[in-house]
Order: sequence, then structure tokens, then C-alpha cells
Amino acid sequence: VRGGESLGNHEIMSALNTERHGSVLGRSLWHVDMDDARKQIEALGWTRSAAVQRLWPDTIHISLVERRPAALWLDASGEYHLIDAGGYVISAVEPVAHTDMPVLAGTTNTSIASPLLNALETKPELKSRIAVIRSVGERRFDLRFRNDFTARLPEGPPEKALERLEGLGAGTGKLAETLDYIDL
Repeated sequence: VRGGESLGNHEIMSALNTERHGSVLGRSLWHVDMDDARKQIEALGWTRSAAVQRLWPDTIHISLVERRPAALWLDASGEYHLIDAGGYVISAVEPVAHTDMPVLAGTTNTSIASPLLNALETKPELKSRIAVIRSVGERRFDLRFRNDFTARLPEGPPEKALERLEGLGAGTGKLAETLDYIDL
């Protein structure tokens, strides 16, 4: 297995088990469906894509590209999940496991945050100051910074608003000393 840092070998091997043949270990390579094995591995939350190949006489080579977590999502039941920049739910996690990531709240549709999360990936310093991304009516977002300052983003593409916040030093204390929030 190459490329799998977050997935353990046990999870990958479990995904390759079939009801008909059982474990892939010790099974003839002729009885391993490579396309089905790839689909099973890609069904694991961390896997963005996988390639599965036979290496004769007795090896299966698996190459993985894993998803990169971009935020935590707080669902309606109070559970936390890692999501990638596209809003794909990777896995459930404990809230204390990733305190360095912003928490997406107020929505059941994580994909609506995709443009904002992708834009924040280009501004890692600004992203590191954000504690909560709250969806407002599933049409715009409020950013709550770690210093309790709030920025109300407008509807539409977030790039200009993030550039403006970065230029103002949002989340550094300068704005929070004089303002509670800014409505962009």
C-alpha cells in the first residue's frame, strides 16, 4: 500500500474482504476482482482515488490518494466530522482531535461551503485564525475568529471579501479591539 497515511492497513484489508471469498490474504490473484477492489477502497472516507494492480506471482499493489481535511463540520445532532475543501464528509471525529481547523456549522449541506473552503486554502494564515464558519440561510457565511471578532461575508464568491479581511488584519486583535463585527 502506497500513499495511505490516515488509513490503516487493517481498514484497507477489511475493505477487500468479500462474502464469497473472505480475506484477500492467501487468495489466488485470479480470484481478486481489481475493479471491485478499487471501488471498495474508494468507498472508504479518506480515499479520494485508488489504483489496484496485480504484481505476479503473489502481490496486490494499492496506490492511494487521500483527501485532505479542510474543516470540521458540526452536524444537527452535535457530532463532528472531518470534511475536505469540496465539502465531502471524510469521517466522524472527536471535537478535540482537530482544534486547529475551523468548524462549519448551521448547515446540513456541507458542499455549499466548498467555494469558501477552497478560497481559504490559499490563505492559510487567515484560515488559522478562524474558529467557526456559520452558514446563514445557506446563502452566505459569518466567520467567527478565535479572538471573538465576527466578519459577515456577502453572498457570492468569497475571494474579494477574504482579501479585504486579510488586509484589515482580521483575527489578529487589531479589529477586535474597536469592533465586535464587520459586515462586508
